[in-house]
Formats: sequence, structure tokens, C-alpha cells
Amino acid sequence: VTVNTLPTADAGSDQTICQLDTATIGSIGVGGETYEWDNGSSLDDSTKANPRAFPLTTTNYSLTVTDLNGCSATDQVEVRVNQIPNVDAGIDFTICSGDSVIIGGNPTSTNIGATYFWTNSASLDDNTSANPRAFPLDTTTYIVTVTDGVGCISIDTMTVNVNPLPNAAFETDALCEGDFTAFTDKTTISAGSITSWSWSFGDGLGTSNLQNPAYQYSTAAIYDVELIVTSSFGCLDTVMESITVNPIAVANAGADREICYGDTAKIGGNPTGLPGTIFNWSPSFDLNNVSSANPLASPLSTTNYFLSVTDQNGCVNYDTVEVKVNPLPIITASNDVSVCVNQAVQLSASGGVTYKWSPTTWLDDPLIADPTATALRNIDYVVEGTDINGCTETDTVLIEVFNVEFNPPDTSICFSTAVQLNPIIQGNENGISFNWTPSNSLNDNTIRNPIASPMFQQEYKLKIENSLGCQDEDSVTININPRAGLEFNVLVSPRCSGAVLEIDNSSTSSERYEWWLNGEYASAEKEPNFEVNNNQVNTLQLVGYNGGCSDTLTKVLPAAGFRELLQLKDANVFTPNGDGINDLFDPGFEGEFIGCVGFVIFDRWGKKVFDTNIGQYGWDGRTLEGANAKVGTYYYIITIAGEEIKGSVYLSR
Repeated sequence: VTVNTLPTADAGSDQTICQLDTATIGSIGVGGETYEWDNGSSLDDSTKANPRAFPLTTTNYSLTVTDLNGCSATDQVEVRVNQIPNVDAGIDFTICSGDSVIIGGNPTSTNIGATYFWTNSASLDDNTSANPRAFPLDTTTYIVTVTDGVGCISIDTMTVNVNPLPNAAFETDALCEGDFTAFTDKTTISAGSITSWSWSFGDGLGTSNLQNPAYQYSTAAIYDVELIVTSSFGCLDTVMESITVNPIAVANAGADREICYGDTAKIGGNPTGLPGTIFNWSPSFDLNNVSSANPLASPLSTTNYFLSVTDQNGCVNYDTVEVKVNPLPIITASNDVSVCVNQAVQLSASGGVTYKWSPTTWLDDPLIADPTATALRNIDYVVEGTDINGCTETDTVLIEVFNVEFNPPDTSICFSTAVQLNPIIQGNENGISFNWTPSNSLNDNTIRNPIASPMFQQEYKLKIENSLGCQDEDSVTININPRAGLEFNVLVSPRCSGAVLEIDNSSTSSERYEWWLNGEYASAEKEPNFEVNNNQVNTLQLVGYNGGCSDTLTKVLPAAGFRELLQLKDANVFTPNGDGINDLFDPGFEGEFIGCVGFVIFDRWGKKVFDTNIGQYGWDGRTLEGANAKVGTYYYIITIAGEEIKGSVYLSR
């Protein structure tokens, strides 16, 4: 009988786990052995030597090991199960961006001594608290882990949904006292919509629930306007802005005006509005500038002008002014009349309250309706009549006076000339007759415009008479201007570069002169000098003026060479003995010739004894070596402008 050894059964050591955890039981298996565990429903494999156990409650596991001989052995192991702590992360919440909420259950766990750990700690005030305060910016899921005293843990999850806040904003149009100020909602939101608006207009009175309300402020001031908006998620935002309600613009169209037809009135106040404001007048016709503060109005009938003033804040105000147009009076003056010189005539005017006649010449009283005029010449009298409204109108009366005058009363003519007399005659010339006295030097003393040719100063009187018997007379004096007395002499003065005409003007009775050289105007001076070509004939003409009279004198200058023009001295003897008399031989050229003339002296044998190259133009009787020349005859050659002048001189001591 063979007795086999029993196999070794090792169920492992007892263990303690937390509910829902697993534990490995048993030991390492031996080849050829089989294993069988009871309570296999809480094992991953009941035939393994060391299966994983996941009991929900404390469980005893029995292991049966059978070897190849069919011998069996058993062993037991206990897996004690600790219950996990209860956990409640709380319900999900929905908040608005920027808000906060307390999360976690009520309670989060009932286990005494349990600890807590929440994820996303950055948006929690304390991630180890059972009920922390969460303030996420976006929708966030929070996971809480609860650990009891034996290390068992439980996990739960909750979500805080974050709805966006609206961005409350608004704008206003121009804010002016008394106007309706329009408020425009400019709120924006990234999700959802705005469902309500609450306005407070800052004056303690005005509110509105409209999206875009309008409000009328009765007083200019600064107001704090508040807008509260609520989104479809129930999220709110508030904005408060200070707005300035400006006073209405200053508008003063000025006092009503009265003008006369055809006149102009300046309208507008003083001032019409403040500096920098914009003005607009209507109607625009009859105004010189509709955008001026004080335009000029020229209406033809009574007109109301409407003023709109817009200040720098865009505030508008209005005013009106009336320009009343009064009609002009109808002023009627007496008829035109023809009279004799110094004949009085009474004028008259009607249609006004006061009158003013102009000009006042020859009137006895220019400020009455019927003055008396005693005119000496034709004259238009204008009467200005003024009515009770101060409006004026005019009419004109022509007084035609039979008279004669000369203007100017004197005239001048040149000697031996004639002039036509031209009297100025006004008035009725029917049947007019003329009588000039004296009649001498007149071609006809009974006509209106005779020709007069007196030889000396003469006064002519003219007497006229018309068919009405009116007479008048005046006189004219004819003065005789003498002819210009012309006389001049000409000296042809030779120069290195030609010749110059030197004028000696001895003319009389001339106020101005004109010189003409060879047919061309040359000068207006009294005694000018002219450069000429002396080798040709030159014609010089002088025109002299005395008033309107003139005369002419012409001289013809024949051609002449330098030999003729120089006019050298005739002396042919000189005595250089130092007595101061005739010590120097000087041919006679000087002034303009210095520097452009050649003067050489030779002795009788042809030897040069003097030359102008030494800087002298007169010979003192010494040779070029400085010695006294011998007594005798010497010969000279003068060279100028290409001409040679030869002669001799006798030296005596």
C-alpha cells in the first residue's frame, strides 16, 4: 500500500479591501495540480492558483488543491470588505459669468473624518472643503474624491454651467435742454439674447423699460444715466454714464423793424447768438447772407424772417423778426420852366410832410414846399419829400435860364494865328441874336462862333437876346503868346576820338527845348554837348516852345579836319631864358588831347631834341639830354587822329 503525500493548499493570508476594490488571493501554482475555489462569482477565475477577488461584502474563500495522484488538500482565506464612504458632489448649477456658487452635497459625505479633494482648484476657494465656492469663467466639471478613515474613497461629479454676461452699453444723440434725447442700446452678448432693459435717466424722475427710449430733460445739467440689461439666461450687466444736457442755443432775431420801400434793414440781435454758432435765416430771398448773424434784409413787402441758431453742441433754438415795409410817398414837383437870367420863379411840391430841395443855390428857403428860385444858369432842383413814416421820395424841376458864359474866360493863341470863339449858351434859343464887340479882327460879329485873329491881347464881349426878350452877356479875353526867340552858337571842339559840338544857347521866350542832330531827336537840355563825326556835314536843329507856340532854328556844320579845328597858336619864336616870358613853346593843344597826341621837335640836322614821351606837351628849350639847345630854327611834327601838322619855331635866348 503506497501512501502519497498530500499536496500543499495555500489560500493566502487574510486581506482587507474597500468596497469595489479587488484583492489577489492564493499563491503560486504548481504544475500538475488543479485548483478549485468556492464563491467563484466574485473571482475572476475560480480555477487559478491566485485569482483576483472582488467581493462586495466580507467573504471566506476555500481552496481545494488536487495533485496528479488524486490527492487533495484544502485551505481558507478571508477577504474582509470595508464599505466605501458615501459621496454626493451635489446638483449641477448654472450661473452667470462672474458669479460664484457653493458646490457639493448636503452633505457631501456622512462619513466622520472623511477628507475631500476637488479638481479644477484654480476656480475654487478651497478644493479640500466639503462644500467649496466655485467661480469658473467658463462651464466647468468638478470631481470630488472622498476618503474615509481607512483609506476607502468615493468619487462623484457635478458641472457648473457658465452663461456669458451681456456687455451693457448705450449712446445718445445731441443732448439739449427741452429736446427729446434719444438713447440707443448698444449692448452685446456672445450667446443668448437680451430680454429686458431697465433705464434710469438720472434726474430722479425718468425711467423706461424700452430698448431704445427717448427722454426730455427740462433742465440743462449733468446726469448719471444707468442701464441694466438682462439676458435670456438671466444674466445682468449694468452701465452708468454721465451725460451733459446742454442749454438751448441763444437765438435773438432782434426787434421788429420798419423800413421804407426799397430800403435795407440789418436784422438780428446784439448778439444774435454766441460766438461759434451757425445761423440760418429763411426765407432766403431779399437777404444778402442767410448764414450771417446780422444779414441785410431788403424785402419789397412786409416779411417775417425765421432764424435758426445751432450752437457748438448741436443745440438749436429759433426766433422770428418782422420787417414791415412802408410804401414810399408820391412826391410831385412843379413843371419845368424857361426864364431869363435873375427872373424869380416859385417852385412847389406836394405829397409829403417835410421837404428838402437841393442844390440850395439861388433858393430863398430849401426846406419849404414852395421856395422861390432866382437862377443864373440852367439848374435841376431835386425835392425830397418825407411822409409820416419817415419814407422819402423825390421829384425834379428843371429851370432853363437863358444865359451865356465862356469857360474858361481867357484863352491864349500864338502870334499871327486865329481861334474860333465858343460861347456856352443855355436856355430858350428861339430867335436868338448875337452881337460881338469890338468887331475888329473878327470874321463876323453877328454869328455864334466867329473866328478871331487879334495881333495883341483883346477882350471880346458877346450880348445875346432871344425871341422872348431875354438878354445876357459875357466876355472872353484872348492873350497872345510871343514866338520863341531862338539863337545859339556852335563850337566844334576836336577830341582824340572825334569832335564835340559845344552849344551856347542864347534863345529867349522859350520854356523848353528840343535838339535834333542829323534828323534824330538828341536832347531836351538847354545847352547840351554832342559827339559828332567832324569829317562829315552835320545838321543841328533847335525847336523852342513858349506855351503852345514853337519856332525852329537850323544850322548846317560843314565837314572839317583836325588841321582846321585845332586853331594852333601862331607864335613861331620863343625865348627860354628864365624870365617867365615866352619861356615855353606850346603849339596850343591841351585838355582833351592830353595822352593822345604826338609832338616831336627836330634840329636843322634832323636830330630829335624833344618828344612828348618825356611827359611834357611844351618845349622848354632843352634837349633830350637836358642841355640848353642852341639858338636857331627847329622843326616840329604834331600827329593826331592820323593827321600830321608840321611847322617851325625859332629859339632865341
